Amino acid sequence: MPVGRNRISEILKELEENPSQLFDDSEVSCSENDRIRVRPGLSKEEKLDAMILDRYFGKGLILVTGPPGAGKDLFVKSTCWKMKRYFDRHVLLDDRPKSLFGPYIPFSDKLLKNEMRVSKLIASGKVKESVKDISFVQEYTEGFKEWMQGEGTSVMKGAVLGLTEYQPYMDKRRPAAKMNIIMGNINRLWRHMGITIFGIVQNEEDLDTFRCLPYVTTRVSCFWMGNYTTRANIYRCKFVQGKDVLQTSDPEPFPYEVNGKKSRENLPLVLDSKGNPVIDKYGRKVHKCYFDLFNSQNTLSIGGAKI
Repeated sequence: MPVGRNRISEILKELEENPSQLFDDSEVSCSENDRIRVRPGLSKEEKLDAMILDRYFGKGLILVTGPPGAGKDLFVKSTCWKMKRYFDRHVLLDDRPKSLFGPYIPFSDKLLKNEMRVSKLIASGKVKESVKDISFVQEYTEGFKEWMQGEGTSVMKGAVLGLTEYQPYMDKRRPAAKMNIIMGNINRLWRHMGITIFGIVQNEEDLDTFRCLPYVTTRVSCFWMGNYTTRANIYRCKFVQGKDVLQTSDPEPFPYEVNGKKSRENLPLVLDSKGNPVIDKYGRKVHKCYFDLFNSQNTLSIGGAKI
């Protein structure tokens, strides 16, 4: 028998003595066919809305584009809030909403650095953030893997992540930046984590063509329609290798409109100065609106909810 074959037999014999190194018989917590469960007690309208959100945003990397004032924040904040309400998923945001939004986890490089052991090296000055050599990239990659095997699994798994300014995280002109490396790993593992990422960006051409664009699943183009409403055209898409561009998979977009001023029965009532519910001209009680969930930069959002 050849010497190489003897060595292989020895290795197999050693592994047989400790089979835990060879096999993983743990139960699968989530399969590809699992569907997100809708929270009980939703109205018929909310259930229909939940079906749409689950179909397009159940998990994946979604780019939300549009000119300034197109209602991108309105779409992302209201959708994140609804994903939390409909499916009981936890939300991470990179900016602060209003208290009406409810519980969420602030997302930032500080959050990630505090969870990763490699951040201790950066904080002590042993590794400078400006370093752009391969060893720095490897340390952050290893740090991310270590973090994901521990605390990261509970923070990111099944989460909804809303990023108001996505381009700085995935700037193709700064491939060695720490957040580019971290977000690139999150993008790559979105399917395994069951995470939904909403990234608002002005120009998708500015995004990293290696760590970002290949993992984009959906593009949402927002247009301001007036009357406090944004229209979000939803396209499923794929990345074309060689051309470095996103190509839509759907012949026609799915139109999805969000009125930021409309009174929403699933939000609290609007109260007057005496603490009594405000009544509209039709004799109905007025509820808060989606613009009450966050601080919009659109001046049209100032004021109470309207029908």
